[in-house]
Amino acid sequence: MINVLLAIIPGIFYVYLFYLLDKDRFIKDKYYLLVLFILGCIGSYVCYRLEWHFGSYFKEIKNSNYFEVFIYAICGVAIFEEGFKWFVTLFFILINKINKVFDIVLYSMITSCGFMTFENIVFYSIKYGLSATISRMFTSCPMHICCGFIMGYYLYKFRDNIGVKRIIYFILSIVIPTLIHAFYNMWLYKSEIRYYEVSYIFLFILVFISIRKCVILKRNEEWGEWEN
Repeated sequence: MINVLLAIIPGIFYVYLFYLLDKDRFIKDKYYLLVLFILGCIGSYVCYRLEWHFGSYFKEIKNSNYFEVFIYAICGVAIFEEGFKWFVTLFFILINKINKVFDIVLYSMITSCGFMTFENIVFYSIKYGLSATISRMFTSCPMHICCGFIMGYYLYKFRDNIGVKRIIYFILSIVIPTLIHAFYNMWLYKSEIRYYEVSYIFLFILVFISIRKCVILKRNEEWGEWEN
């Protein structure tokens, strides 16, 4: 039971943090955000099934070379997970005609939050126990949120531009989070402590950059000074 409770904590923490960052959007779109969270949960299960099926084509991945591991990390995991979150977020911002940068970022991160919460509970706390649950609170959970933030940022740029730039940002909104997710995962798949360190250093840099950019975006939005 304690495993499940700890698995839920990161989701509650991030949702509350997002509420503090954008209370108006939370109050206005609380039902949409709930739907996004639930869709993120559903996507976690769907992706698990896809990854399980696709993973059967890769044998002894931890003994493979870096290129093979990276291809698996992209094609066997990251593209499914980030692709689902990307599709859900894009669909919602288009049908609701959302254009403000922080609102789009919020939508993306809430979807990621639902995804990681379900993943934590069902596939890690129950299957791998307490140590895996605690570890993910400080590793995979922040990674999912950072990917959601970056995805939302590029989706805003896509919404806010025209012509060739619009197409470029549209592509980047799925490619960049997928590559980040794959790069983070590939070192973990090697199943050696010395490789884990690379993932954790990469994650630390990613979190630092995301927080810094998030603060800048929020400040510019509040001051009405946001520019492309």
